[in-house]
Amino acid sequence: MRLPSSFVTIPRVMAEPVCLRGPLGARRESDTEGFLATYGDDRTRRYMAHIPLVLHPAMADAYFDRIQQTWTDGEDATFIVEHAGTGAFVGFAGIHAFDPAQASGEVSIALHPEARRLSTAVATLRALCAFAFDQLEMRRIVARTEIENRAAVYVASHVGFRDTGCSTATYTNPLTGQRPICRVGELRLQDLIR
Repeated sequence: MRLPSSFVTIPRVMAEPVCLRGPLGARRESDTEGFLATYGDDRTRRYMAHIPLVLHPAMADAYFDRIQQTWTDGEDATFIVEHAGTGAFVGFAGIHAFDPAQASGEVSIALHPEARRLSTAVATLRALCAFAFDQLEMRRIVARTEIENRAAVYVASHVGFRDTGCSTATYTNPLTGQRPICRVGELRLQDLIR
């Protein structure tokens, strides 16, 4: 398995209608606005418990710096997602929780509220998984999503993830005070719907 730290620069992944890319040296104002809109959205917050309650532009800069650093350190492979034709901000997509012994990792995506469409979500997750198999040489990808997040379960099934059961999350959702039940999906290269 190849870790993100083996890349000199964060690759650009074209997969119509989306493009996955790293943060640019000269920050785009739309990236900062996109960060604030995506992670400030109540629906995103419902399923991403780690988001602070108050967001400001400096947090976006720190997040983009962290994306770059986690690639360099080989801890994470997070991309900014944009529309391939217009360059408009779409969201974030990442691979994390790497297990080199199993050649596996977990995926997650968060889309801007105005970009939430089935076709965009499927294209984003499909591009991310294709990158994981083709460039990171993974053999297995896991998607863990709260059971109430039916849209995410639906998107994962459209990419080829197979339901492997449920597990209790390792985190407590601050909105509910509970450790949510998660649906776990697994994807292997031969199951990826391209």
